[in-house]
Formats: sequence, C-alpha cells, structure tokens
Amino acid sequence: NLLKAFADGKTVNIGRNALNIENCTLKNKKLYKSETEIVTVSPVVAYVTKDNTKRIFFSPDDDEFYNQVINNAKRKWISAGNIEEDFALSIEKTESRPLRKEVTEFKKSYITAWHGSFVLRGNPEVIDFLYQTGLGSKNSQGFGIFEKIQ
Repeated sequence: NLLKAFADGKTVNIGRNALNIENCTLKNKKLYKSETEIVTVSPVVAYVTKDNTKRIFFSPDDDEFYNQVINNAKRKWISAGNIEEDFALSIEKTESRPLRKEVTEFKKSYITAWHGSFVLRGNPEVIDFLYQTGLGSKNSQGFGIFEKIQ
C-alpha cells in the first residue's frame, strides 16, 4: 500500500518517474468547532450545468456560490450515509485574505475556482466531514482542500 511504502522510505514509481521518499508523516487532524475560519489550500469550485453542456461558474461575490457549495456539501453528507437532519452549514467569505481566481484546464474544459478565506458555521461533524472530503465541487480532481486558520 502507498502509505506503507511512504512510511518505509522506499522508492515509489509514478509513471516513468521514480520518487524517493525521505520522510512521511500522517496527520489525523479533526475540526471540532461549530465556527471555524479556513483558508483554501486548493481553490473551491461552485457551478451549475445548463442544458447538459454549459457550465456556469460562480464567484464568492455571488450568493449562488454559497448556495452551490452548501448544496454540494449536503449531497455529499447524505450520500456518505449521514442523517439529513444533522446537516447544518453556512459559509461566508472573510477579509483575512484577498479572493484569487484560478482557471485550470482539465480534460479539455476549463474550470474556474477561487482561493480565499471563509468562515464555516454549523454542525462540527459537518465541518470536519468537509475538512476530510473537500469543499465545493471537483474534490476528486484536488479542488476544495482547506486548512483551519490558527
């Protein structure tokens, strides 16, 4: 398994490239508070698809950005087997860090995403769930990773 290879300091092959592991630390961090200020590590994606083809991406300056992020989080929460009634979440941007737009090409289409700082409020279990799974859409492509601001 990959974690064991990292922990043993072995070489891992990724494609044709050999990656020499010098050090590896696994952190089992959890977020326990009902209000947490976060900063994005990778940008957050919020969008809708119109007519099964056209994607409309939203900015944190649009209320729809927050609606989409919350709706996405609720779908993930329920699909992971959690109880819908336990879902409680709100999100708002902060002025701690400026918003920064990032446009990335993935599989011949463009994704618009946003870096910034936000406050998450709600059920601490929901906030931790999002910390573990990602905020917004396209998490499996690496979007929506965040850290708690100390």
